[in-house]
Amino acid sequence: MLPTNPILRIIMAQFIPNPFGQPSQPGHPLRSPFGPKALAWGAAILILLALFWLVSPFYQVDAGYIGVLTVFGAPSKETLEPGLHWKIPFISNIYEVNITPNTITTTESAATHDQQNVSTSVAVTFQIDPAYAVYIYQNYRDILSLKTTIIAPIVSNDVKAIVSNYDAQDLIIKREQLGGEIKDKIAADLKVYNIIVDGVNITNLDFSDAYNQAIENKQIAQQKALEAQYQLQQVKVSAQQQVVQASAQADAAVATAQGQAKATILQATADAQAYELKQKTLTPELIELALINKWNGQMPTYASTALPSALFGATVGGKPAAANPAP
Repeated sequence: MLPTNPILRIIMAQFIPNPFGQPSQPGHPLRSPFGPKALAWGAAILILLALFWLVSPFYQVDAGYIGVLTVFGAPSKETLEPGLHWKIPFISNIYEVNITPNTITTTESAATHDQQNVSTSVAVTFQIDPAYAVYIYQNYRDILSLKTTIIAPIVSNDVKAIVSNYDAQDLIIKREQLGGEIKDKIAADLKVYNIIVDGVNITNLDFSDAYNQAIENKQIAQQKALEAQYQLQQVKVSAQQQVVQASAQADAAVATAQGQAKATILQATADAQAYELKQKTLTPELIELALINKWNGQMPTYASTALPSALFGATVGGKPAAANPAP
């Protein structure tokens, strides 16, 4: 259905012959609503838009960048913050300098103080001082060129200089200290080029195969030495235990012997005292009384002129007493 507005119909007829694809003659197929004129106009509009974009006096600086304004190719001292800015077409232009943190990672080989080769990966995070964006653009243009010509050589030289102050073994033990010294050295050298160092990270330390084997052998030897020392300590403890046990047994034996000796002495003393007491209380009368009590009532078969004790088997002159003659 065609528009009813006559003005609209005239405009459409000028630009779109046979609008809405209606057949021009009965029996003919439908034709495209876009004729040669419409296509030409569309192309012209696109070209105009492209030209407008190229010669547009407006330019947008993205976040994280600083704009450097150039006039006839020469950078001016003026820098542009992120946002929309105006420029003179064909005379001035704006170039962006990245001021966001960037990281460069390099693999460096260096010699230690004791002449051991070590390979290390160093990651340096940095950013450009925004106040010196014009200087960076004028001398290096972009970050890639800055990394290649300035940062990488400085990192390589500084790593070699710092590593040479350490022995190989100290690199592992004092790794944190090593990283701090390398960071301070790199930061000081890059500050000359208005580059701010945010951090330096040493990701690994690789030594030669020969050195690694030597370290492994040393660790094995140390482990064996520790095991031997432990075994020796065990032997010492066992020997000390045996000494203590033997000493205790000896002390016990001495104590037992001393006890027995004391008991013997006490017994002998008691016997001696008893004998002495008997000697003091033994009188001739008691002896005679004891002999009488011992007599069984029979007359002896030997006669003697000795003491009455001869009745109980005494001898006369060392010989048995003679028997009394029979009546």
